[in-house]
Amino acid sequence: MSKVLLLTYLIISLSSTGSAQEFFSGQPVSHDNFFSPIKGSPLLFNDWVKGKVVSNNALFKNDSMLFNLDKVSQRLLATVDKQIEYKIDKKEFQSVTFYLGDLTCTFEHVPAINYKDLFFVIIKTDDKYSLYKYMHTEIRGRTYVEWAVYYILFPFPEVHFLRLNTVNKKVIQRAFALSKDFQKINNYYSQHSTDEPNEYFLKKMVEYLNE
Repeated sequence: MSKVLLLTYLIISLSSTGSAQEFFSGQPVSHDNFFSPIKGSPLLFNDWVKGKVVSNNALFKNDSMLFNLDKVSQRLLATVDKQIEYKIDKKEFQSVTFYLGDLTCTFEHVPAINYKDLFFVIIKTDDKYSLYKYMHTEIRGRTYVEWAVYYILFPFPEVHFLRLNTVNKKVIQRAFALSKDFQKINNYYSQHSTDEPNEYFLKKMVEYLNE
């Protein structure tokens, strides 16, 4: 399995973990579903992983910390002993990068999209196109369900973004109609006319635009 496909699998997989405590208040988290558990889990990883947090909080200089991410609340989970788990509000950090073997994945705030959410970084550039994914995770019935919304961030000087609830080729083509890269979009479509419109297609398209 390629690194791209493996990372995508890790990002969308559901997992499980133990109890938690609020980081700033020190109050234990209630277990509302203890006697009627919800299928699946809102957590990003099956276990704790190493990570690097960009924040003004000196707490994150502790190299012994391990991390996970609650995809529903977008709170960062942290522990030093795998016994006590703390929840850190997403407002307390700018980005977090998780390390799993030789794979890495980063979630960060992207003010050009909004100041509230964390976005999974697929492609990030300073002067070309960037590609981000917002992962929606919620409870429906007694099961966690998840879907993704993609954002193509256009470069300076006309910084704006295209939001894609689905990878729709026609929507993308219309969004680039007035762009200098409209012909590159058409060329890419011609070269990949039979490709399934999915995350991989979108990633390769943005990489092609950035060449």
